[in-house]
Amino acid sequence: MQQRITFSVNGEFPGLAAAAPFSSTDRFPSHIPVNPYATMSHPEEPVAIAIETLSVFEEATQTATRFLNLPIAALGLPAGHDLVFKAAVGLSHLGFMNPLARTRRLPLSDGLIQASWGRSPYLILEDVTSQSDHQGSALVEQYGIKAFVGLPLHTSDGQPLGLLMVMDTQPHPFSDQAIAFMEMIARWAVSEYERQTLLQKAAIAPAGPAAVAPHPSSSLAMLDRVRLDLISQLTQELRPPLTSITGMAGMLSREIYGPLTPKQQEYTDIVSSSSQKLLETVDEIIELGHLNPAQTEANPIPLDIEMVGQQVVNGLANLAKQREQELLLTVEPRSRLWILDRQILKHLLYHLVFCVLHISGEGGTIRIHASQREQGLSLAVWLSNPWLGEGLPNSVVAFQPYLSTQEAASPQLISEAMTSNPSATGGDLGRSREVLALILSRHLAESCGGSLTLQGNPEAGYRFVVMLPAQVAQSAE
Repeated sequence: MQQRITFSVNGEFPGLAAAAPFSSTDRFPSHIPVNPYATMSHPEEPVAIAIETLSVFEEATQTATRFLNLPIAALGLPAGHDLVFKAAVGLSHLGFMNPLARTRRLPLSDGLIQASWGRSPYLILEDVTSQSDHQGSALVEQYGIKAFVGLPLHTSDGQPLGLLMVMDTQPHPFSDQAIAFMEMIARWAVSEYERQTLLQKAAIAPAGPAAVAPHPSSSLAMLDRVRLDLISQLTQELRPPLTSITGMAGMLSREIYGPLTPKQQEYTDIVSSSSQKLLETVDEIIELGHLNPAQTEANPIPLDIEMVGQQVVNGLANLAKQREQELLLTVEPRSRLWILDRQILKHLLYHLVFCVLHISGEGGTIRIHASQREQGLSLAVWLSNPWLGEGLPNSVVAFQPYLSTQEAASPQLISEAMTSNPSATGGDLGRSREVLALILSRHLAESCGGSLTLQGNPEAGYRFVVMLPAQVAQSAE
């Protein structure tokens, strides 16, 4: 069985010039001496208090064992000359009332711990018995560990923090996907650890005019940005396999490779439609990730409002079909060409129409009308129903607070929108995604110097109206 051992080389380990050359199955020479105490950094005292009860470590170990299908996982932090397990799963597999389960610590000088600590990106041993260098480890000799992965944890500034390990008493292969998922768990755990640390330091900071108030907001914003970037990258990795599933399901559904029974056809259609829905959701997440909140200036370019609107309509066509609705885009003559930020306009219109699709109920036609008003672009969105007439339902007035700049900026209001529960509220505002889509649309309109308002009355009906100032208006006719 192939063994993979990888870690980085830096100036902390002397005598590397005489190291043996790399081999194809052992990507770093296993005989290089490692001093684990040379690079260890112990958490500061206030941090040590917080990590005792940090539940994210428990979640990390449980998720690792479940996803990798391994019985044992542990996350440890250094304390003195020991690695203390702050979270562990499956230690009972090593024997009833075994010493490791009782003490939840290992010496840092243990062979496997020493070989894993401070190395980047990880240490993988699919069958420890074939690696004579690690036979002296207590995990191998005393507890019978045969498969081991050790992934060092590092803070955002590169300081060693601890070690995430998964183990098995039988040889076990580790795929690249499994290791990538384990790395993601490690980054997530460290991110939450640093966030809790910053919050705790802010809470215990001394008061008074002479005290220096901590400012964790910038660090928290950075951590959130890193997390969002990671989510965006992982989401993009979902697209290729989803595209393959959608394509193959479509070919099977069209019976290109032979006839299908009625039940097979039904299941194939379900797979095809579900994978298409997943693919559209992934595309929506990726597009949303392209919005940069740090960007303070728009990037106006000449664009055709009818073309942008049609892209939005095409993107929401399947959702409208599921809700038995139609989308109709109309543009007044001489109101097609504008100089605006394409990305902002597209997201603004997409999320506004998305919101209207959900709050307007099933059936009817969602109207999107573009026109020129006082040297500005006007976009009106409403529901047209042959039985109920023109305009959104009267219940839409409940969304009015989210269109007020002062009220919508309230953290409490946004928090309620993000955590609302349809079953608990029983109303339209329980659909938090529609509320958030509306808030995002209002924010995008204001970022261009425009506005998003709810206009109308119970008799004439309601409609959402976006007003965007036109930097340059050109006629397409």
